[in-house]
Amino acid sequence: MIDHELKRIWKGASSSERITINKTQLLNQLKDKMDKMDRNIKARDKREIYASVAGIVAFSLAAWDIPFILSKIACFFAIGWFIYVIYRLKKERKGEATDLNLSFRDQLEQRKQYIMGQSKMLKSVVYWYALPPFLMNLLLFLGAGDPDSADFFLSGIIPGSLVEKVIIVVFLGLFYGYIAWMNYSTAKKNLDPLVEQIEQTQRELKEE
Repeated sequence: MIDHELKRIWKGASSSERITINKTQLLNQLKDKMDKMDRNIKARDKREIYASVAGIVAFSLAAWDIPFILSKIACFFAIGWFIYVIYRLKKERKGEATDLNLSFRDQLEQRKQYIMGQSKMLKSVVYWYALPPFLMNLLLFLGAGDPDSADFFLSGIIPGSLVEKVIIVVFLGLFYGYIAWMNYSTAKKNLDPLVEQIEQTQRELKEE
């Protein structure tokens, strides 16, 4: 329903009809926001899963190529972490589909729980998405010996001096810190307000 039609109906409506129109508008706005959120989450998960599959392949090759034991261990940890990322994203998406057999109030509650789960996941990114790969990269680079001491394909990307390794570690720390902050901010800015809007709608429905 376009804006000028709503205004025309609003002017000619009784008080009870205006309340109904208000609720209809709120529900439509809520649905639009949830649909947009679903599209963003699907795009994010698709991107992350593709990147994780590529990471599994890349670190499998690196584990085979790099001769240093600690760096090999880091590669195997990385493979396990990529597998966990895929599992975690798929697990959080299980609650996405709404059970249409439920009442409208129960459907709202189901959607709220799903969004709260997504928000919680993003807020805890520092523990499961940022810190593990930072520590693995720390082990990968600091555990590597002199790249000139062995002949392997990836020798060109392994830093040789301690200064180079420290620079990379600092950069990675800032990079993963930014990722954690960005995900936390996304949850606070986009998902938490949506949960509040659902709770507002639930309160209004209870007053009927």
